[in-house]
Parts: sequence; structure tokens; C-alpha cells
Amino acid sequence: MDKWIDLHCLDADVFILVANAESTLMQTEKDFFHKVSQKLSKPNIFIINNRWDASANEIEYVNEVREQHLQRCVAFLVDELKVCTRAEADGHVFFVSAREVLAMRTRANLGENMHSGPPGAATSIGSPLPAVAYMAEGWQDRLAEFTNFETVFEKNLSESATRTKFAAHSEQGKDLVNRFRAIMESIYETTVEEKDAAVRCRRLSQAHLEEVRARLMKTTQAVDEMLHASLARVEAQVASALNVEIRRLNELVDSYSRPFHPDPALIHVYKRELNTHVERELGRKLTEACSSDILNEVARCEQLMMNKHASIVSDEACKNRILQLIDPTAFSPEFHLDCRNLCANFREDIQFRFSLSLGTLFQRLSVPRRSISNYHWTQSDGIPSSLVNSSILPRSSLTVDLFPSLMSRSAVGTVIILGIMSKAVGWRVLAVACGIYGGLYLFERLSWTNKAKETAFKRQYVDFASHKLRLIVDLTSTNARHQVKRELHLAHKKLSSEVENFSDTLVEEVKQLDNDIIRLDLITSEAKRLKNRANNLANILNKFYETFILNPWNESN
Repeated sequence: MDKWIDLHCLDADVFILVANAESTLMQTEKDFFHKVSQKLSKPNIFIINNRWDASANEIEYVNEVREQHLQRCVAFLVDELKVCTRAEADGHVFFVSAREVLAMRTRANLGENMHSGPPGAATSIGSPLPAVAYMAEGWQDRLAEFTNFETVFEKNLSESATRTKFAAHSEQGKDLVNRFRAIMESIYETTVEEKDAAVRCRRLSQAHLEEVRARLMKTTQAVDEMLHASLARVEAQVASALNVEIRRLNELVDSYSRPFHPDPALIHVYKRELNTHVERELGRKLTEACSSDILNEVARCEQLMMNKHASIVSDEACKNRILQLIDPTAFSPEFHLDCRNLCANFREDIQFRFSLSLGTLFQRLSVPRRSISNYHWTQSDGIPSSLVNSSILPRSSLTVDLFPSLMSRSAVGTVIILGIMSKAVGWRVLAVACGIYGGLYLFERLSWTNKAKETAFKRQYVDFASHKLRLIVDLTSTNARHQVKRELHLAHKKLSSEVENFSDTLVEEVKQLDNDIIRLDLITSEAKRLKNRANNLANILNKFYETFILNPWNESN
């Protein structure tokens, strides 16, 4: 039966159960329609109680029997099959006589008047049934009810086709549209929330980016000011330390213990090694005096810079990288004093000169007092080298060369002075004075040993080297400043680069949020458009359902 129903009944618009009015509904008939109702959600069923003309023989029970049949049919449609309501079921049950209708229709086909009374006993030519000899009482009502059934059936057949074909589809369509509309509504609300969140996040990220850039600019300015002050301290410290070592240069030179010999070749070696000794020891002492403080200053500045730059970023990983980016112990200041080149022009003067000679006395009286080393750096001040041969010329040769007329007058003056003194004090006193003068000369001449020459050499070297070193104090301190500046600027560049990388990350984040906002805006617009289309489609389906399915069903009843 299931197969037969699947083959022939699934696309049926109306089902008509023709029952025998002389008996009740058969269980087989009920089972069939139960199967049909399982296959079809709401089949349109009419029940025709045929042979109702037999009730004309029991006219006193006809209404009671009709009511019993009607209640059973209504109960079957409403309670068992549940295909309609009780009010609708009354319009789906009819009591007719097919034989009477057939006889009347046959008579009409033969051209007889259908309203002239019941047909006679004549045989209806062409009829599949024999002619009815008479019509039972009430045949007009049964004929009218059959005509009503035809009218209702015709109307229901056309409208039921619409309901049968489109009701389920319309319901499914409305369900799909409602579900689709709910999905679009959910998508719309979700994307609106996500878009608002993305806009807020984008605003926060942009504000964070601007804050990072502003703080980086302020940090750069603060670091520049800090570096300027730090470099000034380093420069002043190096200059002060070098000046201290210059003032103690005599101790450093005295500590040089190589044997001294006045031979020019040996003196040349002595000077070269003395330059090396002074250069090495000055560099070591300057490093000892300044290196620790400079390293502490660099470490302090780099730590401050790392803390300032780390406070700019919010990402913990980036902050940790910044705090571990610089190694303060990697820097080591270098101090190089090129004493070999600085003292290359040094010319010693270790020839004996009597301190009370007339030339010396005249030079002391006529020339302003100045350091003996001034004579030895005249070559670097522009005097031709032919005038400077201090290893051969006596100490007073410069005065003699510059003032020959004075020197020529001094000999005459000496004779005159001796003559005057001899007359004033006598020749004996003059002889004693000359003896004392000669004794002093002899004492100084005998005291002019290698040790005295070494002392004079070192004193001249200290005067010359001190003057030259003072000339490079600014250069040395500036060199130390540049070393520290290069180290700190390199550290600042690394730290700023790390912050810039973090800033670039924020820029990419803002760009990604902009793209997300554009994408969410498109999704929101599309979801809104589809939701509106779903609303329009739902209105169309509801109007179709009310017009072609719901209203005809109600009107047919």
C-alpha cells in the first residue's frame, strides 16, 4: 500500500472517500487514509455517503441516521486524521445517491427536462445503468446536495491544487526566509558590534601611536640635553686629569732610569725611549684617572636612556628587549698621547755656562724673564732652523747674534769698570774678588757632571713637553668626548630604532584595523540589504499565503 500511495497519491490534490450510507466506515478505508495522512502532511479529503436514497424507506429515522453518519465522519477527519477542524469537517461530508444523479444526468443528455419530474420507466439509451422506474422521496434534496458537492469540489479542486502544490512550499519558504532573516539579523548585529569595537580599537591604537611618537620626540630632546651635559663633564674631567698629570710630569720624567750619556747618538736614543716612556705612562695614568668615571657616566646615561625608551612602549616583550639591548661594559675609552711626534722638535742644551758670566748677567738684566724652553721652541714658531743649533751654540749666542753692538760695548765697559773699581777699592780687593769669581767658576765647572747634564736635560724636556702637552689638552679631552658621544649616540640610535619598530607595529595594526572596518562595513551593508530582501520576500510569501491558500480555504467553508 505504501508503494501504491507513493506512486499514485503523493501528488493528489483531493481525496474522495465514497462510503456506503447503509453501513459505517470500514477499517480498511480508515487504514488507507491513515497511511495517506502519514505521507501527506494535510490531505484534502471529502467523504461521500452514497446510496442515501435507501434512507427514504425509514423516513422517521433519516435525520438520526444522518447525524450518526455525520458525527462518525467528522470524528474520523478531525480526531483520527486531524486534517481539519470540526467546523471545516461539516463542509467535507455529503449524503447523495449516485444512481439518482446518473438517471437525471442521462435524462438530460436525452434532451428531456430535468425539472419535469422523475424519469419514467423507459430505457435510457446509451446509459450504463437501466432506467430508474421511480425516484424515492427526497430525491430533490439529494440531487441538490450532489450539485452542492460538485460546486464545492470544483472550487476546492482548483484551490486545493494551489494549496497542495504551494502550501507546503510556501510554509517552507516562509520558514527559510525567517531563518535567513534571523541569520542576516544576527550577522548584521554582530558585524555592527565588531565594527564599533574595531573603530574604538582603531581610535585607541591611533592615539597610542601618536602618544608613542610624541614621547619618543620628548625623550630624544631629553636625551640630547642629558648627553650634552654628560659630554661636558667627560671633557672637563679628562682635561682636568691631563692637566694634573702635566703638572706632575717632572716626577714621571725623573722616574725614567735609563743611564744618560752626553754623546749625541746616545742622546738621540735616550730621547726616543724617554718619549715612549712618557707616552705610555701618561696614557696609563690618564686611563686610571678617567676610565672608571667615564665608564660609570656612560653606563648611567645608557641605563637612563634604556629606562626612558622602555617606558614608551607597552609591549612587555619589546620592553624587555630594550632593557637588554645595550651592554655598558662593552665600551672602553682609549687615550693616545703622541709624545714622540709632540717632542720631535725638542733640542736639548747641556753645554756648560757660568751663571755669573757677563753675557749671562747682561741677558738676565736686558731680556724679560721667560722660561729657558722658549729658546728651544723658536724653530716651531717660525725662526729658520739655521739659527737653531742648540747642541753647538752657547746659551748666550742668541743674545750675541741679536745684539752685537751691545756685546762689543760690554768688553770696553768691563775694562772701564775694572779700572774704576781698582781705584776705588784697590787692586788687592779686586784680586780677592777675581779669586772668588774664579773659584765660583771652577766650582760650577767641576759640578757640571753627567748627572748635572741629565738633570738639565730632564728639566728642559719637562718644560718643552709640558708646553706641548698643554697645547693638546683640548684635543685630548675632545677626543674622549667624541668617543663617549659616538658610544651614546649609537646606543640612542639602537633604542630609537627599537621604539620605531614598535611604532611601525602600531602603524600596521592601524592599517589592519582600517581594512577590517572597511570589510565589516561591506558585510554590514550586505547583511542589511539581504535582511531587507528577506523581509520583502517574507511579505510576498505571507501575502501569497493569505491570498491563495488561507483565504480560499476559509471561503470554501
